[in-house]
Amino acid sequence: MFRFPLFVIAVLAAAVVLVAPVAADSGVTVARLTSAGWTCFMPPPAPNRIVCGNPALGLPAVPADPNGPAAYSFLTFDRTTGGLLGATHMIRADLYQGQPCPQLGGLYTFNPLNGYYRCEVY
Repeated sequence: MFRFPLFVIAVLAAAVVLVAPVAADSGVTVARLTSAGWTCFMPPPAPNRIVCGNPALGLPAVPADPNGPAAYSFLTFDRTTGGLLGATHMIRADLYQGQPCPQLGGLYTFNPLNGYYRCEVY
């Protein structure tokens, strides 16, 4: 039971360390992700950002789905400049065990609308 959250943290840490710099260097843009089937949107609480989720998972259901995917990962862009800001990782509430957010050390924050804990790495 304890191994799964550690695995998720390790995968997220590797993705942030490896994907974010590669994404910036290779010219990943909202337009490219959208044309590749990613879902990109402006979250209402942060209209200055564009968040893109990969097509394999889609977006978390609202209201929360207790049987939804274990985790989601997103790329976040500045709406004005189009620049990559960083990554967001989300863990379903029943799987979150209080582990710290990789790279930042703080705790994940809970989003009651979709039932996931969120960690943003910028």
